[in-house]
Amino acid sequence: MACHVAGEALPFTDADLEKIRKKIGDNMNSACTGCGYCDNCPQDIPVPSYMQLYNEKQIFGSSDKEMKKLSYLYGITECHRARANECIECGQCEEACTQHLNIIERLKEIASWENK
Repeated sequence: MACHVAGEALPFTDADLEKIRKKIGDNMNSACTGCGYCDNCPQDIPVPSYMQLYNEKQIFGSSDKEMKKLSYLYGITECHRARANECIECGQCEEACTQHLNIIERLKEIASWENK
């Protein structure tokens, strides 16, 4: 039975591919790779964890409420380190980022989710 169903599979149409592109994001170059080089925050903000959380937002387009729940689920806000809103914008994380991401702006956005 499974072979019969698999044998009837059709290739993706252009419309299907466009939906997929939108779902995962048009520009995956803006995703954090998780290298951890940004884990040098003088405020002790867990930047790599927050950037992985931001990847979730980019890929799945989750609401701010869902993102706040995810931050708690991942334990980011419970790890006894600083929170995103404590960023002093020193730029050390951005200097270390191999993807040249605008981490400071992302932390501001994440702080807005956490404050909702």
